[in-house]
Amino acid sequence: SAMLLSAVGTAAIPLVRSVYLLGTAVLLQGIAMGFCDTGSNVMIIWWYKQDVGPYMQALHFAFALGATLGPLLLRLVAMLETGGGQVAPGDEGLAADGGARVASTDSYASAFYMIAIFNAVIGGFFFVKPSPKPRVDSVAAPAPAPAPAPAAAAAAASGVALHVDGAPQA
Repeated sequence: SAMLLSAVGTAAIPLVRSVYLLGTAVLLQGIAMGFCDTGSNVMIIWWYKQDVGPYMQALHFAFALGATLGPLLLRLVAMLETGGGQVAPGDEGLAADGGARVASTDSYASAFYMIAIFNAVIGGFFFVKPSPKPRVDSVAAPAPAPAPAPAAAAAAASGVALHVDGAPQA
């Protein structure tokens, strides 16, 4: 359900026209993504126990891949919607006042909608999928601590301290 909330927050970002509503949408998205991040880390540890290493690395690789591809998707969509990013002769991307020109917010809206749809599809899949059962380890439970040697037990009962070799200490 956190992925679905993230999808709602992502889809709301290009729709809002108030900085307060934008803050609310980003806050909703951030809280949902925090639940997703923490929940997936905990679930992988709970599921794979001692063998968690490669699975945790795969999860973080997927996050890094998304963090890399997300901005590239935004740039690609903005270029496609603004005519391929062609610069007219004598126009080096500066506004009339000498400041940098910024693409309109509408040029990024479809990228946010694509990401929201992706989040909603993945979130819907996980929403209807039953929770995984913990993996049963094939390794037996750790053996109990060995019982003390008879000499050590007798010495402990009588109050005599022993050296490492078992001889009484003077």
